[in-house]
Amino acid sequence: MGSLDPNYWPDLAEDYARAAVQAFGRCFTRDTICLAASVAEHETNNGRAWPGTNNFGAVQLRQLNLQERADFRQGTLKAGDYTASRDGVLHVDTHPTPSGPVPYPVWFAAFPDRVSGIAFFLTTLWRLSDGVAESQGCTPNELAMRMYLHGYYEGAHAGGRPLGQRAVPLLAGEQANVADYAGAIARCLVTISGALGSWVSPDIKTVDTISDDTAPHPALDSSKPA
Repeated sequence: MGSLDPNYWPDLAEDYARAAVQAFGRCFTRDTICLAASVAEHETNNGRAWPGTNNFGAVQLRQLNLQERADFRQGTLKAGDYTASRDGVLHVDTHPTPSGPVPYPVWFAAFPDRVSGIAFFLTTLWRLSDGVAESQGCTPNELAMRMYLHGYYEGAHAGGRPLGQRAVPLLAGEQANVADYAGAIARCLVTISGALGSWVSPDIKTVDTISDDTAPHPALDSSKPA
C-alpha cells in the first residue's frame, strides 16, 4: 500500500463514518468500516489507484451504448476518457473464460469528492452482499461469498455459473474465485486495522451531516455484471 501519511487512515475512516450516515442514516462500527474499506483497498486502493475519480471499490456506472461501442472500436473513445457529465470514466475490465480473460470496456462511476464516492460504494456493496458486513463477526470469506453470489465481482477462474445461477455449494472455479477475493480482503484488513490504531467509530450524533449536493448517485444495476 506504499508509504502514506500517518493521518491518512484515521481521516479516511472518518469519511467512511460520514458516508455511512449519508447513505444509511447511521454510523457503522469500527469493524464494519474496516471490512468495507478492505474491499475498496483491494479494488482501487480506496480511490488512490484512479486519481481524480473518487471511485471506491471499482463500482461501475453503466455499459457503453451502441455509439460509444463504435467510438471505442474506432479509437475515438479510449480508456481514461470521461462521460460528458463527468460522472463516469472508461476502463477496460475482463470476463474469465476457459481461454483466458476477455476484455470489455465499461463506464466506472466518478465522483466530485471522496465522501460521495464512499457513500455510493457502500450502498452498492450492501446491495450486492445482503449487508452482511454489518453482521457481528463477519469474516472476509463470508463477505466475499455473498459478493460473489450477487455478482459484485467475477474473479479470474473460469467455470463460474452466470449471475442468477450461482448458489451454494459452489463449483470448483467459483470457490477458487471466492478464496482469492477473501484472501485479498483479509490481507487488506490486517493492514487497515493496524494502521487505524486507537481510532473508534464516532457516535452518529457527532458525525457531520452531508449536504444534498453530495448525495450518492442513483443505484447501479450491478457493480460487476457477469
